[in-house]
Amino acid sequence: MATEVDDFLREGALMPYGSERVRLHAEAVRVADLHQDLEAGFKARQQLIQSANLGGDPNLALVAFAWCLGQHDADPKRFPANGGGYFTNLLWMYKWVVERAIEHPAISRAKVDELLADMARRYTAGGFSLRPVRKLELQSAVTAQEAERIPAAMAEWLRLRRDSLSDCMACDVDMTSAAHLATHDLKLAREAAKPIFELRMTCAEVPTVTYGRFLLPLSRSGDDEEAQRLAHLLPRKIGINRDYVTPAGALVVYLVERRSRPALPTAQRHATWALVGETPLRRVTLMIGLAKASRLARDMGRGEDSLGILLPNEPATSFAEAEERMTQEAMKVAAAFDARNGHDRFSSTVSKHLAGDGEWWWPL
Repeated sequence: MATEVDDFLREGALMPYGSERVRLHAEAVRVADLHQDLEAGFKARQQLIQSANLGGDPNLALVAFAWCLGQHDADPKRFPANGGGYFTNLLWMYKWVVERAIEHPAISRAKVDELLADMARRYTAGGFSLRPVRKLELQSAVTAQEAERIPAAMAEWLRLRRDSLSDCMACDVDMTSAAHLATHDLKLAREAAKPIFELRMTCAEVPTVTYGRFLLPLSRSGDDEEAQRLAHLLPRKIGINRDYVTPAGALVVYLVERRSRPALPTAQRHATWALVGETPLRRVTLMIGLAKASRLARDMGRGEDSLGILLPNEPATSFAEAEERMTQEAMKVAAAFDARNGHDRFSSTVSKHLAGDGEWWWPL
Protein backbone atom coordinates (compact mmCIF):
# COMPACT_ATOMS: atom_id res chain seq x y z
CA MET A 1 0.00 0.00 0.00
CA ALA A 2 2.74 2.45 0.95
CA THR A 3 4.34 1.86 -2.44
CA GLU A 4 1.04 2.62 -4.20
CA VAL A 5 0.62 5.87 -2.25
CA ASP A 6 4.20 6.90 -2.99
CA ASP A 7 3.71 6.11 -6.69
CA PHE A 8 0.74 8.47 -6.90
CA LEU A 9 2.66 11.15 -4.99
CA ARG A 10 5.70 10.86 -7.24
CA GLU A 11 3.63 10.87 -10.43
CA GLY A 12 1.69 13.91 -9.26
CA ALA A 13 4.86 15.76 -8.32
CA LEU A 14 6.00 15.52 -11.94
CA MET A 15 2.86 17.28 -13.19
CA PRO A 16 2.37 21.06 -13.44
CA TYR A 17 0.03 22.56 -10.88
CA GLY A 18 -3.53 21.92 -12.04
CA SER A 19 -6.36 19.41 -12.03
CA GLU A 20 -4.30 16.34 -12.99
CA ARG A 21 -1.72 16.89 -10.25
CA VAL A 22 -4.54 17.40 -7.74
CA ARG A 23 -6.28 14.23 -8.95
CA LEU A 24 -3.17 12.08 -8.48
CA HIS A 25 -2.48 13.42 -5.00
CA ALA A 26 -6.14 13.04 -4.05
CA GLU A 27 -5.90 9.42 -5.22
CA ALA A 28 -2.90 8.91 -2.92
CA VAL A 29 -5.05 10.18 -0.05
CA ARG A 30 -7.89 7.83 -1.02
CA VAL A 31 -5.61 4.79 -1.08
CA ALA A 32 -4.09 5.71 2.30
CA ASP A 33 -7.55 6.14 3.84
CA LEU A 34 -8.77 2.90 2.29
CA HIS A 35 -6.05 1.10 4.23
CA GLN A 36 -6.61 3.24 7.34
CA ASP A 37 -2.95 4.26 7.35
CA LEU A 38 -2.85 7.57 9.21
CA GLU A 39 0.85 8.23 8.58
CA ALA A 40 0.45 7.70 4.84
CA GLY A 41 -2.72 9.80 4.88
CA PHE A 42 -0.92 12.61 6.69
CA LYS A 43 1.98 12.53 4.23
CA ALA A 44 -0.34 12.35 1.19
CA ARG A 45 -2.45 15.25 2.43
CA GLN A 46 0.61 17.42 2.91
CA GLN A 47 1.30 16.93 -0.81
CA LEU A 48 -2.37 17.45 -1.69
CA ILE A 49 -2.46 20.72 0.26
CA GLN A 50 0.43 22.05 -1.81
CA SER A 51 -1.03 20.86 -5.12
CA ALA A 52 -4.57 22.08 -4.45
CA ASN A 53 -3.39 25.37 -2.99
CA LEU A 54 -1.13 26.19 -5.94
CA GLY A 55 -3.49 24.58 -8.43
CA GLY A 56 -6.46 26.84 -7.77
CA ASP A 57 -8.57 24.69 -5.43
CA PRO A 58 -8.18 26.22 -1.94
CA ASN A 59 -11.37 24.55 -0.69
CA LEU A 60 -9.82 21.12 -1.19
CA ALA A 61 -6.60 22.34 0.41
CA LEU A 62 -8.59 23.57 3.42
CA VAL A 63 -10.26 20.19 3.88
CA ALA A 64 -6.93 18.35 3.73
CA PHE A 65 -5.27 20.91 5.99
CA ALA A 66 -8.07 20.66 8.59
CA TRP A 67 -7.61 16.86 8.64
CA CYS A 68 -3.89 17.26 9.28
CA LEU A 69 -4.52 19.76 12.08
CA GLY A 70 -7.02 17.34 13.58
CA GLN A 71 -4.47 14.53 13.62
CA HIS A 72 -1.94 16.85 15.23
CA ASP A 73 -4.42 17.91 17.90
CA ALA A 74 -5.23 14.27 18.67
CA ASP A 75 -1.60 13.13 18.82
CA PRO A 76 0.97 15.98 18.67
CA LYS A 77 3.99 13.71 19.07
CA ARG A 78 2.95 11.41 16.26
CA PHE A 79 1.91 14.28 13.97
CA PRO A 80 3.97 17.38 14.83
CA ALA A 81 2.81 20.77 13.53
CA ASN A 82 6.21 22.42 13.49
CA GLY A 83 8.65 20.00 11.93
CA GLY A 84 10.42 19.31 8.67
CA GLY A 85 10.66 21.67 5.73
CA TYR A 86 8.30 24.22 4.22
CA PHE A 87 6.03 21.59 2.66
CA THR A 88 5.63 19.51 5.82
CA ASN A 89 5.58 22.16 8.56
CA LEU A 90 1.90 22.79 9.23
CA LEU A 91 2.48 26.14 10.92
CA TRP A 92 4.47 27.37 7.92
CA MET A 93 1.92 25.91 5.51
CA TYR A 94 -0.84 27.74 7.37
CA LYS A 95 0.44 30.95 5.78
CA TRP A 96 0.03 29.55 2.28
CA VAL A 97 -3.41 28.13 3.02
CA VAL A 98 -4.72 31.46 4.33
CA GLU A 99 -3.02 33.45 1.57
CA ARG A 100 -4.75 31.42 -1.14
CA ALA A 101 -8.04 31.56 0.76
CA ILE A 102 -7.80 35.36 0.78
CA GLU A 103 -7.16 35.31 -2.96
CA HIS A 104 -10.13 33.08 -3.81
CA PRO A 105 -13.63 34.60 -3.74
CA ALA A 106 -15.22 31.21 -3.05
CA ILE A 107 -13.79 31.38 0.49
CA SER A 108 -15.95 33.69 2.60
CA ARG A 109 -14.54 36.49 4.71
CA ALA A 110 -16.01 34.77 7.75
CA LYS A 111 -14.02 31.65 6.93
CA VAL A 112 -10.85 33.70 6.39
CA ASP A 113 -11.38 35.39 9.76
CA GLU A 114 -11.88 31.98 11.36
CA LEU A 115 -8.64 30.71 9.84
CA LEU A 116 -6.72 33.78 10.97
CA ALA A 117 -8.02 33.40 14.52
CA ASP A 118 -7.05 29.72 14.65
CA MET A 119 -3.65 30.48 13.12
CA ALA A 120 -3.05 33.17 15.74
CA ARG A 121 -4.01 30.76 18.52
CA ARG A 122 -1.64 28.08 17.28
CA TYR A 123 1.24 30.51 16.75
CA THR A 124 0.79 31.94 20.24
CA ALA A 125 0.60 28.47 21.78
CA GLY A 126 3.86 27.57 20.05
CA GLY A 127 5.59 30.71 21.28
CA PHE A 128 5.83 32.27 17.82
CA SER A 129 5.34 35.88 16.75
CA LEU A 130 2.00 36.88 15.24
CA ARG A 131 3.81 38.82 12.54
CA PRO A 132 2.75 36.36 9.75
CA VAL A 133 -0.88 36.57 10.90
CA ARG A 134 -0.87 40.36 10.80
CA LYS A 135 0.75 40.30 7.36
CA LEU A 136 -2.10 38.17 6.08
CA GLU A 137 -4.59 40.61 7.58
CA LEU A 138 -2.84 43.35 5.62
CA GLN A 139 -3.01 41.23 2.48
CA SER A 140 -6.75 40.78 3.06
CA ALA A 141 -7.22 44.57 3.10
CA VAL A 142 -5.11 44.99 -0.04
CA THR A 143 -6.93 42.21 -1.92
CA ALA A 144 -10.33 43.65 -1.05
CA GLN A 145 -9.19 47.09 -2.27
CA GLU A 146 -10.07 48.51 1.13
CA ALA A 147 -7.40 51.20 1.29
CA GLU A 148 -8.89 52.64 4.48
CA ARG A 149 -7.79 49.51 6.37
CA ILE A 150 -4.25 49.37 5.01
CA PRO A 151 -2.27 51.91 7.11
CA ALA A 152 -3.33 50.47 10.48
CA ALA A 153 -2.90 46.88 9.27
CA MET A 154 0.58 47.61 7.93
CA ALA A 155 1.65 49.35 11.14
CA GLU A 156 0.42 46.42 13.24
CA TRP A 157 2.32 43.94 11.06
CA LEU A 158 5.61 45.85 10.98
CA ARG A 159 5.76 46.47 14.72
CA LEU A 160 5.93 42.74 15.53
CA ARG A 161 9.18 40.80 15.85
CA ARG A 162 10.48 38.46 13.20
CA ASP A 163 11.17 34.80 13.97
CA SER A 164 11.59 31.45 12.21
CA LEU A 165 8.04 31.48 10.81
CA SER A 166 8.34 34.95 9.30
CA ASP A 167 8.70 35.41 5.56
CA CYS A 168 12.07 36.44 4.19
CA MET A 169 13.06 40.11 4.19
CA ALA A 170 12.70 40.37 0.40
CA CYS A 171 9.10 39.14 0.56
CA ASP A 172 8.33 41.54 3.41
CA VAL A 173 9.81 44.48 1.52
CA ASP A 174 7.78 43.46 -1.54
CA MET A 175 4.61 43.38 0.58
CA THR A 176 5.35 46.82 2.00
CA SER A 177 5.70 48.26 -1.48
CA ALA A 178 2.52 46.49 -2.59
CA ALA A 179 0.59 48.03 0.30
CA HIS A 180 1.77 51.50 -0.74
CA LEU A 181 0.71 50.81 -4.32
CA ALA A 182 -2.69 49.74 -3.02
CA THR A 183 -3.06 53.18 -1.43
CA HIS A 184 -2.00 54.78 -4.74
CA ASP A 185 1.26 56.15 -3.37
CA LEU A 186 3.83 55.37 -6.04
CA LYS A 187 6.52 57.50 -4.41
CA LEU A 188 6.40 55.58 -1.12
CA ALA A 189 6.09 52.29 -2.98
CA ARG A 190 9.25 52.96 -4.97
CA GLU A 191 11.12 54.03 -1.85
CA ALA A 192 10.06 50.86 -0.05
CA ALA A 193 11.07 48.66 -2.99
CA LYS A 194 14.45 50.35 -3.46
CA PRO A 195 16.45 47.42 -1.96
CA ILE A 196 14.75 45.10 -4.45
CA PHE A 197 15.31 47.29 -7.49
CA GLU A 198 18.94 47.66 -6.45
CA LEU A 199 19.12 43.84 -6.18
CA ARG A 200 20.20 44.04 -2.55
CA MET A 201 17.26 41.78 -1.66
CA THR A 202 16.12 38.77 -3.67
CA CYS A 203 14.46 35.42 -3.08
CA ALA A 204 12.75 32.72 -5.11
CA GLU A 205 9.99 35.09 -6.32
CA VAL A 206 11.54 38.53 -5.79
CA PRO A 207 12.27 40.58 -7.91
CA THR A 208 10.04 38.96 -10.58
CA VAL A 209 6.79 39.58 -8.70
CA THR A 210 7.96 43.08 -7.77
CA TYR A 211 8.78 43.98 -11.37
CA GLY A 212 5.37 42.74 -12.46
CA ARG A 213 3.72 44.71 -9.69
CA PHE A 214 5.38 47.99 -10.71
CA LEU A 215 5.30 47.68 -14.50
CA LEU A 216 1.88 49.22 -15.13
CA PRO A 217 1.90 51.85 -12.34
CA LEU A 218 5.28 53.10 -13.58
CA SER A 219 4.09 53.15 -17.16
CA ARG A 220 0.92 55.05 -16.29
CA SER A 221 2.94 57.55 -14.23
CA GLY A 222 5.00 58.47 -17.29
CA ASP A 223 8.23 56.71 -16.28
CA ASP A 224 8.61 55.10 -19.68
CA GLU A 225 12.31 54.37 -19.33
CA GLU A 226 11.93 52.29 -16.15
CA ALA A 227 8.80 50.59 -17.44
CA GLN A 228 10.59 49.60 -20.64
CA ARG A 229 13.48 48.24 -18.61
CA LEU A 230 11.15 46.04 -16.56
CA ALA A 231 9.26 44.91 -19.66
CA HIS A 232 12.59 43.88 -21.19
CA LEU A 233 13.56 41.85 -18.10
CA LEU A 234 10.24 40.16 -17.39
CA PRO A 235 9.95 37.62 -20.25
CA ARG A 236 13.14 35.82 -19.22
CA LYS A 237 12.28 35.99 -15.53
CA ILE A 238 8.73 34.69 -16.07
CA GLY A 239 9.82 31.91 -18.40
CA ILE A 240 7.44 28.96 -18.16
CA ASN A 241 6.78 29.36 -14.45
CA ARG A 242 3.01 29.57 -13.90
CA ASP A 243 3.63 31.05 -10.45
CA TYR A 244 4.27 34.27 -12.36
CA VAL A 245 0.86 34.48 -13.98
CA THR A 246 0.27 37.97 -12.55
CA PRO A 247 3.53 39.46 -13.91
CA ALA A 248 2.72 37.74 -17.21
CA GLY A 249 -0.67 39.43 -17.25
CA ALA A 250 0.87 42.82 -16.52
CA LEU A 251 3.37 42.30 -19.32
CA VAL A 252 0.62 41.45 -21.82
CA VAL A 253 -1.36 44.55 -20.83
CA TYR A 254 1.74 46.73 -21.13
CA LEU A 255 2.69 45.42 -24.57
CA VAL A 256 -0.85 45.60 -25.92
CA GLU A 257 -1.37 49.16 -24.73
CA ARG A 258 1.75 50.14 -26.67
CA ARG A 259 0.78 48.00 -29.66
CA SER A 260 4.27 46.50 -29.42
CA ARG A 261 5.33 43.80 -31.84
CA PRO A 262 5.71 41.16 -29.08
CA ALA A 263 2.17 41.81 -27.75
CA LEU A 264 0.31 39.05 -29.58
CA PRO A 265 3.10 36.42 -29.30
CA THR A 266 3.32 37.13 -25.56
CA ALA A 267 -0.44 36.71 -25.23
CA GLN A 268 -0.24 33.40 -27.10
CA ARG A 269 2.63 32.23 -24.90
CA HIS A 270 0.72 32.70 -21.66
CA ALA A 271 -2.89 32.10 -22.74
CA THR A 272 -3.06 28.65 -21.15
CA TRP A 273 -2.45 30.21 -17.72
CA ALA A 274 -5.55 32.39 -17.68
CA LEU A 275 -8.32 29.96 -16.74
CA VAL A 276 -6.65 27.21 -14.69
CA GLY A 277 -4.11 26.93 -11.91
CA GLU A 278 -3.42 29.53 -9.24
CA THR A 279 -6.11 31.73 -7.72
CA PRO A 280 -8.57 33.94 -9.63
CA LEU A 281 -6.93 37.02 -8.11
CA ARG A 282 -3.59 36.11 -9.67
CA ARG A 283 -5.13 35.24 -13.04
CA VAL A 284 -7.51 38.16 -13.53
CA THR A 285 -4.84 40.58 -14.84
CA LEU A 286 -3.95 38.06 -17.53
CA MET A 287 -7.65 37.69 -18.43
CA ILE A 288 -7.82 41.45 -18.92
CA GLY A 289 -4.60 41.39 -20.93
CA LEU A 290 -5.88 38.61 -23.21
CA ALA A 291 -9.16 40.45 -23.79
CA LYS A 292 -7.16 43.52 -24.80
CA ALA A 293 -4.80 41.43 -26.97
CA SER A 294 -7.79 39.86 -28.72
CA ARG A 295 -9.19 43.31 -29.45
CA LEU A 296 -5.81 44.39 -30.83
CA ALA A 297 -5.62 41.28 -33.02
CA ARG A 298 -9.08 42.02 -34.42
CA ASP A 299 -8.11 45.63 -35.16
CA MET A 300 -4.99 44.34 -36.96
CA GLY A 301 -7.07 41.96 -39.08
CA ARG A 302 -5.71 38.95 -37.19
CA GLY A 303 -8.80 38.02 -35.23
CA GLU A 304 -8.89 34.53 -36.71
CA ASP A 305 -5.32 33.79 -35.64
CA SER A 306 -5.02 31.21 -32.87
CA LEU A 307 -4.59 32.49 -29.34
CA GLY A 308 -4.08 28.93 -28.11
CA ILE A 309 -5.73 26.18 -26.07
CA LEU A 310 -7.34 27.81 -23.05
CA LEU A 311 -8.48 24.66 -21.24
CA PRO A 312 -7.38 21.01 -21.47
CA ASN A 313 -9.32 18.96 -24.02
CA GLU A 314 -10.51 22.09 -25.81
CA PRO A 315 -9.59 22.98 -29.40
CA ALA A 316 -7.48 26.05 -29.96
CA THR A 317 -9.32 29.34 -29.53
CA SER A 318 -8.96 32.25 -31.95
CA PHE A 319 -8.37 35.80 -30.76
CA ALA A 320 -11.86 36.69 -32.01
CA GLU A 321 -13.45 33.95 -29.93
CA ALA A 322 -11.34 34.76 -26.88
CA GLU A 323 -12.24 38.46 -26.63
CA GLU A 324 -15.76 37.99 -25.27
CA ARG A 325 -14.80 34.92 -23.26
CA MET A 326 -11.96 36.64 -21.43
CA THR A 327 -14.09 39.71 -20.80
CA GLN A 328 -16.83 37.58 -19.29
CA GLU A 329 -14.38 35.55 -17.20
CA ALA A 330 -12.74 38.68 -15.80
CA MET A 331 -16.11 40.19 -14.91
CA LYS A 332 -17.22 36.90 -13.35
CA VAL A 333 -14.18 36.93 -11.07
CA ALA A 334 -14.83 40.57 -10.22
CA ALA A 335 -18.48 39.89 -9.37
CA ALA A 336 -17.46 36.99 -7.12
CA PHE A 337 -15.02 39.19 -5.20
CA ASP A 338 -17.66 41.91 -4.87
CA ALA A 339 -20.13 39.40 -3.47
CA ARG A 340 -17.59 38.30 -0.90
CA ASN A 341 -16.34 41.78 -0.03
CA GLY A 342 -19.72 43.48 0.19
CA HIS A 343 -18.96 46.32 -2.24
CA ASP A 344 -18.45 46.85 -5.98
CA ARG A 345 -14.85 48.09 -6.03
CA PHE A 346 -13.49 45.04 -7.81
CA SER A 347 -16.06 45.12 -10.63
CA SER A 348 -15.65 48.86 -11.02
CA THR A 349 -11.87 48.51 -11.37
CA VAL A 350 -12.00 45.58 -13.79
CA SER A 351 -14.63 47.32 -15.94
CA LYS A 352 -12.43 50.40 -16.25
CA HIS A 353 -9.40 48.31 -17.22
CA LEU A 354 -11.37 46.44 -19.88
CA ALA A 355 -12.57 49.77 -21.25
CA GLY A 356 -9.00 51.07 -21.30
CA ASP A 357 -9.44 53.95 -18.86
CA GLY A 358 -8.44 52.40 -15.56
CA GLU A 359 -5.48 53.38 -13.37
CA TRP A 360 -3.26 50.40 -12.58
CA TRP A 361 -2.19 50.09 -8.96
CA TRP A 362 -2.39 46.91 -6.92
CA PRO A 363 -3.80 44.32 -7.12
CA LEU A 364 -5.46 45.97 -10.13
